[in-house]
Amino acid sequence: IFFRLVPCFRMADIAYLPHTWVYWKTNWKKAERTIARCHEVNTPRGFWDCFWNHHPSTLENKEYIHIFKEGIMPMWEDTANAKGGEIKVTCLPGPESEELWQAVARAIVCDRSRLYQQFSKDITGFSMVRHSGPVGNDIIKLWLRSGDHTLDAKLFVEKILYATGYQVVKMTYVPHK
Repeated sequence: IFFRLVPCFRMADIAYLPHTWVYWKTNWKKAERTIARCHEVNTPRGFWDCFWNHHPSTLENKEYIHIFKEGIMPMWEDTANAKGGEIKVTCLPGPESEELWQAVARAIVCDRSRLYQQFSKDITGFSMVRHSGPVGNDIIKLWLRSGDHTLDAKLFVEKILYATGYQVVKMTYVPHK
């Protein structure tokens, strides 16, 4: 599906990713949050195997999938996130938002452009949540350690949006403080 057949790395080029990534799931039921650590990956193959096993199409209402750097939890209270914020992209639900989610993952894990290098250390993780219902939407979040590189992060997300041709409903920066 989507870019599944187009790898971002040739397996012979890189054995390990620059960061270990941890997959998390969060559920909200009756105003109560449960967070579960699912997998930890540090190779391109492991990353994409987990990615396809945790596809957004499997998400229930108000269920999140998070992919964060090792040692950082997907919550604003984590010390790595507390002084930062998130670029929040609100999307219409469906295959297009799932394709955008894949493009965001590919860009964060694979991009080595100058723009990305300027703020890549500021990225703590990224998330997607599905809100079902008649006026539901999908939300993709890029979590940042600080607000220092917000403009670069927004430009990076806009670059992804432009490349996919996706029309966003809304994009904002939300500080965690």
